Amino acid sequence: MTTTPESLLNLQVHFLGSMNVPVSTSEWATAAAMNYGDVLDITDEVIEAGYPRDRRGHWLELAADPNGQIERWGEKKFAVGPFPDYLPKDPYHAALSDLASTKYRIESTVLNSASPRRGSFSATQGAA
Repeated sequence: MTTTPESLLNLQVHFLGSMNVPVSTSEWATAAAMNYGDVLDITDEVIEAGYPRDRRGHWLELAADPNGQIERWGEKKFAVGPFPDYLPKDPYHAALSDLASTKYRIESTVLNSASPRRGSFSATQGAA
């Protein structure tokens, strides 16, 4: 699902990951480094600056498409609205670290159990 950038005018987006965002059409300082917890007001200039000179499309088109963000950047980077109160503002907060390690354990388990090499390794151990 894509969103038109113009439909987000005068709204905010909050960032869940780091990314450089085009914020100005001037010759100088045309992008801002946004990090976890940052909030950006969507203005006409932000919309205009975000139109790319290639075929990728405007970054705000993925505001309502977390899967599209993951496909493009490898993770969900931003969402519409102010930063949620239920999330810690500190990216190094223990709760986020716990979530990341749980996600890693789940992904590792899934990858290891689906690996065809796992069975062959076990077979070679028994043969020795």
